Amino acid sequence: ALGAAAREYYGAPIREFLRRVATGYDEARDFVRRLQEQFVMAHVPEGASGEVQRVAATFGLVAGAGELATRYGITGWREGEARSAARICYVNWLEVRGSVGALDIEYGIQAVREFIARYGASRFIHRCASKEDAERVRDLAGFFEATENGDLEKLYTYYILSEVFQKDICGSYEYRAVYNEMIRRGYGEKCGGERNLAKQLRTGLGKRRVFVILPALFEEE
Repeated sequence: ALGAAAREYYGAPIREFLRRVATGYDEARDFVRRLQEQFVMAHVPEGASGEVQRVAATFGLVAGAGELATRYGITGWREGEARSAARICYVNWLEVRGSVGALDIEYGIQAVREFIARYGASRFIHRCASKEDAERVRDLAGFFEATENGDLEKLYTYYILSEVFQKDICGSYEYRAVYNEMIRRGYGEKCGGERNLAKQLRTGLGKRRVFVILPALFEEE
């Protein structure tokens, strides 16, 4: 019986939906557009990447169309159910994606975090260390400096050599975009202009161009 009913009525809801939209297009368009805009405003935070905004707009369109179909008496759902279902799907997509930022930038920031976690004790020396200390380090990546907070906990600032940051860590990621986002989040230190982001740091080896990585990078893991 269920199969026979499915074969008999297959496609009937979309035909009725399209018929109603065609006979009242302007009203339908404004209704869906309003709900789509409300969905995006409710679920897309400021600074979200273009991809996240586009996906949210798509789910908002689905939510608006679903609510319109409910308004036409086609779905049998309660008002708000289509929006709720679209929200659940969008939130699940965001969880799989991992963040609302641009993925290349997120991957770049994670690469910085993982590099320091892996090599912080072996390829970095204190910024005041001598040339002799540096010679004992294979593939020097930069320098560090330790301070203490109010709880006497040591906080480390890392100074990554410019060429290491650009080539070894960021690689195919656009290092300027990665570091500018780190500055925006409080993970990096703004030292120059948009095109000259590295800092001239006085070290025991003389002046070196470095990217400054602040302790905040590790506080949100």
